[in-house]
Amino acid sequence: MPDGGFEGRHAGQPAIAPGRFGGPDVDQNVDTVMSGPLSRGVANASRREAAQLWHEWALECSRETGDPDYEDFAEGIKTGITALYERHHPLEEDTDRFEKGTVPVYAMDLALQTAGRKRASAQDREHWRRLLKHTPSESWHRGHLAAGVILSGADEYWGMREDPVHAVKGAETA
Repeated sequence: MPDGGFEGRHAGQPAIAPGRFGGPDVDQNVDTVMSGPLSRGVANASRREAAQLWHEWALECSRETGDPDYEDFAEGIKTGITALYERHHPLEEDTDRFEKGTVPVYAMDLALQTAGRKRASAQDREHWRRLLKHTPSESWHRGHLAAGVILSGADEYWGMREDPVHAVKGAETA
C-alpha cells in the first residue's frame, strides 16, 4: 500500500495509535474521519489508490477463500466511499445500499474521483457516520469504517496494513 503520511495530531489523536483498528471502542477510528484530513482537504492520489487496493484485495481474498467476510468488507468499503461523496453523486432513489451488489463499482469510482476534487463536508462525514450504524454485518461495518480511515490516510496509523486480516475480521484473529 502507498505511504499514508498520517500523523495522529492532525485528527486530535496521539502520535501512536491508542489501539487497533475497529477495536471495542471505534469512536477514535471514527474521529480520524470526522476531524482528520478529510475535514480539511481532498483525498490525495495515494489515499484514493489505497482505497482501490484495499477493495480489490478484499474481493480477491473472497474469491480465493470463499469467505463471505471479505466480500462484506469490500461492500463496506464501497458503501463507505460512496456515502462520503453521495451528495455529489447520489445513488438511485430505490437503491438499498446494504444489499450486496446494489451499489455499483462505478459509483465508488465516481466518488473516488470526486474525493480528489472536493472535500468531504461535515454533512458528508456525518452521513457516513450515520450509515455506519446500519451496516448489515460486522465485516461490512469494518469495511465502511475502513473506507473513511483509508481516505484519511490513517490505515497505517491504525495498524490495518500491518494486519489486513484483522482489519476484516477483528478480534476473531487476535
